[in-house]
Amino acid sequence: MIDLKHPEHAIGVAKRLKADGYQFTLRMIGNGVLEEEMRRLVEQENLTDCVELLGAMKPEQVREYMEQSEIFLFTSDRNEGWGAVLNESMNAACAVVANSMIGAAPFLVQHGENGYLYDDRDPEDLYRRVKYLLDHAEARKSMARKAYRTMADEWNAENAAKRFVELCERMLGGAYKPFPFADGVCSKAPILRNYWFKARKER
Repeated sequence: MIDLKHPEHAIGVAKRLKADGYQFTLRMIGNGVLEEEMRRLVEQENLTDCVELLGAMKPEQVREYMEQSEIFLFTSDRNEGWGAVLNESMNAACAVVANSMIGAAPFLVQHGENGYLYDDRDPEDLYRRVKYLLDHAEARKSMARKAYRTMADEWNAENAAKRFVELCERMLGGAYKPFPFADGVCSKAPILRNYWFKARKER
């Protein structure tokens, strides 16, 4: 629990959901310099009945919690880098709601299909996405299934190894233009401008 992870944003969502009458449990895993501050915030906002701060745990335990969860909130800012936890949560069949500024987000999440992105500058956009998933069970389950298939069928180790070898062979032979893969593993990553994602009001 550090600044770039923004755990306070998840707690802010929980505060609004409770005020709006939703029944849910938000489980937050990890520790760090903000842990005690977050515990105080949970108590201050009267959220101890719906927010659990579980502390640090082993990767296999984290995976178990992911597999038991329906929605995964990824609230880090652009300082996160790629953010492998997005791969992991999608592979665990969670419906993800991820900050669009996280490195992996524009490449793994097809907005509205296998997950949701939200505008980094718009806290309302984050809440709106989570609320929609809670209100629409079938959409939530469909998104979770598609997230899993994205990881299992496309972003898997076997596919990555094959594509990497093919890309190297093409480059060594001078035949890598146009780029061999349109999307997915080893595709050419476009340069994204700051705040490339705009909050969309359709849902």
